[in-house]
Amino acid sequence: MRNSLGLLTALLLSGCVAPGPPIESGLKTLIGQDIHAVIQRLGYPASQRVIAGDTIYTWSTSRHVEMDLPSTSTTTGNVNGEPFSATTTGTETMHLHFHCTIEVATGADGRVKSTQWEGNRGGCVQYARRLGN
Repeated sequence: MRNSLGLLTALLLSGCVAPGPPIESGLKTLIGQDIHAVIQRLGYPASQRVIAGDTIYTWSTSRHVEMDLPSTSTTTGNVNGEPFSATTTGTETMHLHFHCTIEVATGADGRVKSTQWEGNRGGCVQYARRLGN
């Protein structure tokens, strides 16, 4: 049986838990700001496009990481009719994918009208820090 602590650690690091309020609350503070102020905080966007008269700026990151996490196995059985139990501790390599995409929409005046994001904690943490969260 695998150690549930190792699995829980892997899930948290892989971003299976949503980034939650830090990125959301940081993005909400951008509403009404000039796009140049946003660029000062987040850096230059990866792309921009115009849709229905609004300019959409996109920041994006994606990376794969391998981490060796602790794992524990328990073996039970019988030897010559006598029960035994043994625990083995080792490591298991986990393959994680961190990703985050932020889109900021501005009107003709260059002020932020709306924001949205998609990703996981490991991918969005750098943006959340830049937003002060």
